[in-house]
Amino acid sequence: TGAPLLLVVDPHPDEVLLEWVQRNGNVEVRRFVSTADVVAWISQHWDDENYEKHKPLHDVVQRGAVRLVTNRTRAVDGGRNAAKSVIDAVKNLPGPLNGIPVLVFCGALGNLLEQIQERNERILVSTSED
Repeated sequence: TGAPLLLVVDPHPDEVLLEWVQRNGNVEVRRFVSTADVVAWISQHWDDENYEKHKPLHDVVQRGAVRLVTNRTRAVDGGRNAAKSVIDAVKNLPGPLNGIPVLVFCGALGNLLEQIQERNERILVSTSED
């Protein structure tokens, strides 16, 4: 579509917020329940051998217009290790996909920063803690 792409990995996302983002931000929003789901979707839409078939995703990635948002904890995805699961999966994606910025939403940091170990401008953490 050419619009920026927001990949949301959360079994219970804030639907109102996501609809607002999509409607007012001209952003394509894709929702996934688990790390495996988002990786499977990316695999189906990314193929270096068949660029023309998957041109829309290639173009958005090349423009740096892809972001991934995840919650910290998902029972279906490693419990309190779910955010780390997503971050590790992104690091293992092919080519420029492994540089997709990841934003982790969490209520409390706990040991999340120790789990991630590698914080940089591509891994952001938002918490409700003061």
